[in-house]
Amino acid sequence: MSTGDDNKEIDDTLQDNDTKNGSGNLDSGGEINTIEKTNNSTSVGEEEQPCSEINNEETHTGNEETYTDNEETHTDNGETHTDSDRSRNSQHGAQSEEIDEEHYLKEIESGLTELELQERHRIALELKQRGNDEFKSASYGLAFATYTDALTRCPTVETRDRAILYANRAASHMQLERYNDAVKDCTKALNLDVKYFKALLRRAAANEKADRLDESLKDYQSVLEMDRSCKEAWDACQRLPTLINERNEKLKTEAMDGLKKLGNLVLKPFGLSTDNFQVNQDSNSGGYNIQFVQNQR
Repeated sequence: MSTGDDNKEIDDTLQDNDTKNGSGNLDSGGEINTIEKTNNSTSVGEEEQPCSEINNEETHTGNEETYTDNEETHTDNGETHTDSDRSRNSQHGAQSEEIDEEHYLKEIESGLTELELQERHRIALELKQRGNDEFKSASYGLAFATYTDALTRCPTVETRDRAILYANRAASHMQLERYNDAVKDCTKALNLDVKYFKALLRRAAANEKADRLDESLKDYQSVLEMDRSCKEAWDACQRLPTLINERNEKLKTEAMDGLKKLGNLVLKPFGLSTDNFQVNQDSNSGGYNIQFVQNQR
């Protein structure tokens, strides 16, 4: 099922105390959209860089990790891999057993110094920027892998940064049509920042794409509680109830057909069929009455 907005936006700036203005966009003190795609065209808006831009010839080293931005080969803890390797790994990464990043990181961080944590945070922000660049170039598999790398380094105390990384990784999932994984990452982002507007809106869209219409409607209603001017949420709240009713009627019809087939198998040895039973729905209570009808001879 498709929605009008494919949620191709990623979050770039890292500011505290974000607030929304009346139009539903965030003001200059909050997040800005670095990419927006409409009708297969791409436009990149002005953006504030959260960390220093990575130069093509610059090599970064931190916590035994070295990577060079103008090369396709990367070395992490003595293991060398190429961008194509990262892309292939990312395609099945969402299908592998889910790792609790928060619990895993807390165990690692328990033995690190404050300076080491700061260095890991710096590297995570650089990886985030790299993931944003990959997302802009439509390298969604690489962006997913890079955001995942950033999440394995970003300290757990940096909850806002981690929430944005989860939301950005969810945007990559959306483009790769892994809608269930997008929902999971948006939920992780919201667990870290319950008022994260974009994560909630993205989860609503992912739920609809995954045909979880009831959950999608609930999320869109929550979006409107945060911002009454969100047109996407208004449109969805008008559209989804009809789709939910149509789905429920279809499921009801399929269930009745299945019961009818089963009933005919049971009644056939007695010379009867479900046609001998008339089902009428009570208009007041909504219940059903079953009456036996004798075969006409």
